[in-house]
Amino acid sequence: AFFQGLRYVLMVLFLIGLVATGAEGVYLPLLVSGAELAVFGLLAGYTMLHFRPVFSGETIAWMNEHARFGLKSFLSGTMAELTSRIDVLMLGLLTTERTVGIYSMAALTAEGLAMLAFAVRDNVNPILTQYLAQGKRERLRELLRRGVRLFSVFMAAAGLAAAAVYPGFIRVLVGDPSFLESWQPFVVILAGLTLASGFLPFNMILVQAGRPALHTLLKGAILATAIALNATLIPCKGEKTHTQFA
Repeated sequence: AFFQGLRYVLMVLFLIGLVATGAEGVYLPLLVSGAELAVFGLLAGYTMLHFRPVFSGETIAWMNEHARFGLKSFLSGTMAELTSRIDVLMLGLLTTERTVGIYSMAALTAEGLAMLAFAVRDNVNPILTQYLAQGKRERLRELLRRGVRLFSVFMAAAGLAAAAVYPGFIRVLVGDPSFLESWQPFVVILAGLTLASGFLPFNMILVQAGRPALHTLLKGAILATAIALNATLIPCKGEKTHTQFA
């Protein structure tokens, strides 16, 4: 969970570095590549402190098992990431660059808040696996009921606080008043995030239950739904949005 959150902190640090050095916009993808490489190095070092590499027949067999499992589930991560970016991509296709820039500020800030759910997920996943493996279905149901209820309340409070401080955040840290226009989409994104928040920490339960292919199908259905809704709703507001931001 720590390294998961560190990835986004590093992205901000890389952004500050690029701005400070006057780098051109073409180098912005370094935010992702640099953060991923840094986290990979830190995780590799951390792992080596606890596990020494051992190559044996049993190790090779487990590597093959992990490879088979991964082949059934790796696309789900790609589709999940694409789902979180599909709104920005389709806005870029259907509206102006300025609209995309302002909306992206809201989307990325909300994504940072969503990392709270994913940090909880990384800690809950081993518990889900344990309950599923041991057949403790009633304890699993109780964990899901309590988790959904408590985390929904927590994220609702966090969302209200974020919506209240967002204009100040833009004025102080961004300094461009035009980005204040992103407050409205920020609130809309927060509303959706709050509605889904209770389930986000448990959204890998199919993988934990040994159903990676079914998990991939679920992520594919979510991605298809996101594409369909964006294609339907963006043109409806496209002309108004274009005029407002032009």
